[in-house]
Amino acid sequence: MVTGAVKVVTGAVKIVTGAVAFPCLKELILRELPELLHLWKEDSLPSMVFENLTNLEVSVFEKLKTLVPSSVSFKTLMTVTVWRCNGLMNLFTLSTAKTLVQLVRMNILDCKRMEKIITDMGDEETISGKGEKDAAINKITFSMLNFIKLWDLPNLTSLYSGSFTLECPSPTTISIANCPKMNKFVSPNTKDLVIQSASPFSEKVVWHKQPLAMSSCFQNTTVLSMHGCDALKYLFPYSMVESLAQLNVLEICDCKFMKEVIVVEEENISTTLFPNLNRLKLKDLPELMILCNFTGNLIELPSLSHLWIANCPNMNTFICNSTSANMSASKELLEEMKSEKSLHTNIQPLFQEKVNLPCLKTLKIEDMGNLRKIWHDQPNLNSFCLLECLIVHNCSNLLIVCPSNILGRLQKLELLVVSNCESIEEVFEFQALSGGKTDAITNQLRKLDLYNMPKLKHVWKMGSKDVVSFKNLLSIRVSQCQSLKSLIPASIARQLGELQELRISKCQVEEVVGKEEE
Repeated sequence: MVTGAVKVVTGAVKIVTGAVAFPCLKELILRELPELLHLWKEDSLPSMVFENLTNLEVSVFEKLKTLVPSSVSFKTLMTVTVWRCNGLMNLFTLSTAKTLVQLVRMNILDCKRMEKIITDMGDEETISGKGEKDAAINKITFSMLNFIKLWDLPNLTSLYSGSFTLECPSPTTISIANCPKMNKFVSPNTKDLVIQSASPFSEKVVWHKQPLAMSSCFQNTTVLSMHGCDALKYLFPYSMVESLAQLNVLEICDCKFMKEVIVVEEENISTTLFPNLNRLKLKDLPELMILCNFTGNLIELPSLSHLWIANCPNMNTFICNSTSANMSASKELLEEMKSEKSLHTNIQPLFQEKVNLPCLKTLKIEDMGNLRKIWHDQPNLNSFCLLECLIVHNCSNLLIVCPSNILGRLQKLELLVVSNCESIEEVFEFQALSGGKTDAITNQLRKLDLYNMPKLKHVWKMGSKDVVSFKNLLSIRVSQCQSLKSLIPASIARQLGELQELRISKCQVEEVVGKEEE
């Protein structure tokens, strides 16, 4: 009998036999036993085993085919970690899984033959009555489970096999990475869902073909992250949006064939998407055209404060309100927008006037080679009023950063960084302010960084004097702007009483402060 709290076996082959119960063992760690075939012989187990075990870790086993026999109970087990056990095809039988009432964390990593985590194969108790499955018996409830990690399992097809159900009342974080054969995803009550490199996943697989039936599984989901899911053409139908009311973070990255994030199936939809969504990241999505397509008068993300769009070359509009018939002509529209003859006012903007982002504070746009215009000529009245940070990088066809129609909304802007934008000729434009007003607008801008813009001619293109005040500027840094002859107009220079840093390098600037405007 082992009376210590921890049992660690490494580097040796040992089979537990006889009437050994380990009543005081709390942690069992087994590492690097390449020749071990089983931990117990099926007929050698005592009636009670591991009554107080809380942590089980098994790693680097090449020949182990079964973790424990079906008769083993783990009523106190809280954490199980299995790593590089290439002989295992499944982890627990249904009988053992039912005893995991205290399980909190499950980590299954780098097991080449693992096909299912839980299997009912060989469990006689799964058949009752006249041979029909009994739904009450064939149910697993992990009351305490809050974390599942499934990484580098090349043959994993599903979490479990058979017709039994899996329930996790506590919100659960699920991380799935490099499981290319996973073709059945049934989620418990999910808090955070991270899926990485699951190439065969299709939209029907992710939501198990019944999105409405799965709505309750996602009602507590706060983080949803999809990485490297190449077969996805869309993430979910609009019918699932309401079930994701608690979603706080949404990340979609490196999904090669995704065209839309949300597919709108009905004409009349709610004006609000994801009421609690705070962060949205869309990155490396070469086919993505829009977040969603709707036909209503207004659509908003009321809580979105951080938006990052990067390397989505086909996205010219964030949210589109065209009809499906108009969408069919999208290719022709894109070609027309690329024409050098198109006027800037006719170019489709990234943010249309019917899109409302009232709480947006950080906007980052990167590697958007086809983007020519960020803002609509008449943006929504409530959008961008809280924007504090704007970063624009490597947008080679963008023509202007802050046109006059948006300046009145950017009074909270503190940081502006623009770099590697080959076509930009102006940063701030003051001409033709809406309504012809020339009232002074105090801007909170504190830091301005401009890098590698060979066609930049004006940082401030003045149309009327003192329209916008930049008296809060503390730092200006400009580099590699070869077409820039004059940096600061005289009317702006007179405002810069707080300026602490001014750096100009690799430019053809002839004068730092320009001549007095007429």
